[in-house]
Parts: sequence; C-alpha cells; structure tokens
Amino acid sequence: MKSFNELLTEALLDAFPTVEKLRAFISEGISPRLPHDLPDSPRTTPKELVLELVQLVDSRGLRPEQLLRDARRWNQWNEPLMELEKEFVSLFSTEQLVKLDSAVETLGLEGDQLRQLVADAGGPQDFTPPAPDNEPQWSFWRVIVSLAEFTQQPTKVSLLHAFVGQLLEQVDESTARKLEKWLQATGGAAVLEHPRRVTDRRGPLRLFVKCELSREGESHVAPESEIFVTAWCWEVGEDSRPISEFPEPIQEPTRRRLNQFPELLGEIYQKPALRKRLSAAHDAMTIEVCLGVDLLSKEVDSWPLQHELTQDTVPVGRRYPVVVRSFERLYRLENQGLWNKRCELLKQVGDAGRVLWVHSGLTRDRLRERIHRDEPLCLVSALCFRPELLLLSIEYGLPAMLWLRDETVLRKPRALRKPRALLKPLMARRFLKPLLKGPLSGLPERVYRVRRRGARKFSSHVTLLWDTNEFLPPDARRDAALTTPARVEGGPS
Repeated sequence: MKSFNELLTEALLDAFPTVEKLRAFISEGISPRLPHDLPDSPRTTPKELVLELVQLVDSRGLRPEQLLRDARRWNQWNEPLMELEKEFVSLFSTEQLVKLDSAVETLGLEGDQLRQLVADAGGPQDFTPPAPDNEPQWSFWRVIVSLAEFTQQPTKVSLLHAFVGQLLEQVDESTARKLEKWLQATGGAAVLEHPRRVTDRRGPLRLFVKCELSREGESHVAPESEIFVTAWCWEVGEDSRPISEFPEPIQEPTRRRLNQFPELLGEIYQKPALRKRLSAAHDAMTIEVCLGVDLLSKEVDSWPLQHELTQDTVPVGRRYPVVVRSFERLYRLENQGLWNKRCELLKQVGDAGRVLWVHSGLTRDRLRERIHRDEPLCLVSALCFRPELLLLSIEYGLPAMLWLRDETVLRKPRALRKPRALLKPLMARRFLKPLLKGPLSGLPERVYRVRRRGARKFSSHVTLLWDTNEFLPPDARRDAALTTPARVEGGPS
C-alpha cells in the first residue's frame, strides 16, 4: 500500500506536469514561501523536483497535508488532488478554507490578534502553526489550515469553528454575515447558538493623504521638488458610510521634499489620533493617496510601512488596500455631473463589463470614439502611465483606471514569433484580466488581495486609480470653508 507522501507525489506530478508549472507553484502558490534551495539544473525532471519539494516541506516542519492544501488552492480542479484530499482530509475541504480566507482578507489580521483568537477558542497552549524559520508563522491562511485538523476536547467541536465564533465578535457587520453563512455551510451552526458580545460595529477606516506640489505646473518634477502633504481620516459605520459629515484631521499641511513623502507617510501612520481610530476599526483601513498628474507614476503602494511593535517593514500595499486619486479631478471639479453619474453606475454594475482596454495602436480620436460609444467606467492600459489618459478620464467622468507601471512583466511567450510590440495588448490582458472578474466595485479589494499574496511581485507592476465621489476631502467640497494650502510657514526639512 502506498504511503501518503507517495500518493501526494503522484498527484503533484499530475497537477504540475512540467518544471515551469512546478516552479510557478513553489514560488507563488506555497504559503509561507519556501527558500529557493531546490534543484535548479536545466536537466532537473518534474519528478526529481517534486520529490525534493516533499522532502523539504517535511524537513521544515510543514505537514504534507498542508502542502496538499496549497496545491489544491493553486490547482483547484485537479482530480488526483481532489481525490487525495477526500481520502485523507476529513473535516474541511480546501474550497471551504479558501472561502473563509477570502471573507476576512481585508481585515489584515496579524500575529498577536490571531494568537489571542486561538487561545479564546480553546486552542492548545503551545499551538504554533508550522512554518519555516525565516517566515511569519501567524498568517491567517496558515492558522486556519492548522486549526482545521483539530477538535475541542471534550466537546468534539471543531477548533476552527470555535475560532470563527471568536472572530465574529471582532468584525464589522458585513464580514460577520459572511462568517455566519460560512459556519452554517460547514456544519458549525452550533457556534451561532451562543449569544455574541455586542460590539461597536465599524467598517474600515478611510485615510486620505493629499500631496500637492508647491509650484503648480512645474516644468520638471524632481526628487527635491517642494510638496505640501495633508491627511484626513473618516471613521466608517457598518453601512459603509462615514460616521460624521467631516473627517478628522490627522496631518496639518506640512512642507517637505518629494523624496521625503514615503517617510512622511510612515509618520502619519504612527500618529496617535490615527492609531486610536485604527484600533477601534480592528486595524482595517483603506489608504487613498491624492496625487497630481505629474506624480501619479509613483509606486506609493510599494513604499515601506513599519510595524509599531516589531519594527519590521512591509510594503504599505500588502498591509492595507491602497489606491491613488487624481488631484486635478477632486480640486478642479470639472464635469462633476458626468462624474457623479458614472460613479452611481459603478455601484450598480454587476460585473466588470464596462472596461475599455487601451493599447498603443489606439489613437486619441479613436479612443474618444470608443468612450462615446461604450460608456466605460474604467480604463485599463497595458502601457506605463500616460497623462493624456487621465485627462481623458476626467473629461468623460470615468472614475477608475488600472495600468501597468512596469512593462517588463509582459514576457513574450517563447512559442510566438510576432514582434513584442504586437503582443503587448495580448500579454497585458492575460496579466490583468483576473483582476476584472466580478463586480467592478470590488476591484480595489481584488488588487489588494493579489498584492497581499505577493503574486508575481504584483505591487511593483500595477497602479489602481479609484476616484469615486464618496469621501470627498473637506477642502474639495463646493461648500468648503477650507482651501487647498498655498503656503505654510517653514521650509523643507
């Protein structure tokens, strides 16, 4: 009779029959990441690579069943993997765990929070999800995969169900409904019979950070250019609407050099006024960075953010959803009626069909014609940021744009002999199309989800401009007593 490892090896070879597919799974599909000390010879066969992978997983303290979970998550419909899971994994399917992971993905749960939730659920005192020494053990996916194999003694209740029951007390109402449905669908309805503690339901915070050049219309924007940075924060209720009409000021207008902006964003993140509200929102927050057309090529979601306790740094776009907004649109208020109309349509569109793909062969006149005809809500570009596209989106009231800022990700398939320039639109569609599956209103969350997983070093490739008419900064409203800061005392530090 074959051992589990032997059956797993055969199933992995069926799911990933080539070295290229195996390496893609190893580098992007296994959570947490494994060190790249697997065979790298051109002569390496798929079987040799799989055998080394199974052995490495075992030596690093990761159970083979967890490797099976990761493989199923990566190749969901492979029959040998499905059969192996049915035979050896009895409590929860990988599909059920993926749904649970997706339900709380935007909450950004971390080590201390997860440890406390496991303890409150009755988990073993020495419980630690297995992971390589150089990787964070307390990721949500790794925790739920580990908990899925436990039951509470002597109640025989699944420890994962108890864990989700504890989580219910700390999330907003929308997420709580998702978790309740998940419990009912997976046989955990008994957890819902216990009365939940009534908590103040809050949605994710909205942090708005505005960056304004001190000399509007500068012919050349340099790292030493002067900027003014201002920040506000909205607390959001369970209905996804702001709790108060005006946001709280977090950062008064501050003069800095452009190359100091990433550092200042980190300082804003540590402000006590923001930390207090972030704690009440269970560390859930969306960050909006408002930039002028000359600055929208900046990789703001890749800027480092330092954890207040561990001092570790992580790209801000992997910690929180990050979008950019257009200074020209918000503060010049051109074509506001058309913009409001399209923003309302954005909330109603059931899928991402209102998207217009832009490529180098599309002339300006032809692009205008397509916008008139198709009435898109989002421009998607295979090219690096082009200011004229933003100006067109403002002119026609389009609230969203998605573009590649690093075209090197568009690798030419070896089998195709056509010139690279002709293949760019095709390759860009292949790279970006998965983001456009589902309601267009969910695009920011899907971009964040992929950034958080670090797939294909995604945060270094894609920018999302998300300019809806909700949560307007107080100095951009027509009835605002405030104005954009023209000058403040003091010079750049």
